[in-house]
Amino acid sequence: GLVLLVDLEAYDYKPEGSSLIRATEQTVLERIPPRLALRERSSIELSHVLLIVDDPLDSVLGPLNANRQTLTKLYDMPLMMNGGHIKGWQVTDAGEQARLTQAFRALRDKLQPGNPLFLVGDGNHSLAAAKAYWEQQRARLAPQEQAHHPARFALAEMVNLHSPALIFKPIHRMVFGVSRQAVLDALKPLGPVAHEKAPDIVLVGEEKDMPLALNNAKNRLITEAVQQVLDEAAMPLDFVHGVQALREIAATQGGTGILMPDFPKDQLFPVVRKYGRLPRKTFSMGEANEKRFYLEARRIR
Repeated sequence: GLVLLVDLEAYDYKPEGSSLIRATEQTVLERIPPRLALRERSSIELSHVLLIVDDPLDSVLGPLNANRQTLTKLYDMPLMMNGGHIKGWQVTDAGEQARLTQAFRALRDKLQPGNPLFLVGDGNHSLAAAKAYWEQQRARLAPQEQAHHPARFALAEMVNLHSPALIFKPIHRMVFGVSRQAVLDALKPLGPVAHEKAPDIVLVGEEKDMPLALNNAKNRLITEAVQQVLDEAAMPLDFVHGVQALREIAATQGGTGILMPDFPKDQLFPVVRKYGRLPRKTFSMGEANEKRFYLEARRIR
């Protein structure tokens, strides 16, 4: 990936927005104030924001990766808790910076009007808090002060949608305190039928696995359809990363787990363009131990 600063004037989390940087899922407004309060009291930010770019020819990162041994290495170290190993290089060459700028411009110029260049894959609520903080500061600044104020920008890592290292994992649902039959009753509007060969979802728990096709949800995102009926039934649920983790919780804490389907990553940009955003918790970029560490920092005052 490429760690960079993004202009918060180009970011919007509203689904009807037309900004170059767009959220991928619903932004829960109640989650912004606690993050904003932290940012208001902080001198620096450490970011875990990941921005996804649709770059099938790898025009941005490809040449950079090929020449990384000519760059100055900033860090090279193992990560804790089975997080792997990380290396980082500094891009200071003016020619390489100019090439990156041109590559981004070329991708932008190919876009249809109103389409996003970047989608937020992780850290959207942190980015939304950074935007709220910038809007507070902007109101107090003269126009000439706004252009380069540090609060106008946020630290993020850009990754290519087409990178084999970028793997989308489904986020499963764990329903507590109700029987499997109650979950089936909630799913009735979706037309659930047993289907061993090509299920849309699988119910797991203390009973035998129950693979289901949802015949009334064939023209919808399965995640969106399932989440809607669970919300309408006011089911007490949690979101779980990993099949094994879901099975262990279902087996030890009771309730019913719902194994959700994969979300094809090549559908990310088309779905966001069509619907404005994805349902909440549609996918995760990797498993829990593959999440981005808080590593790089910058001043925001």
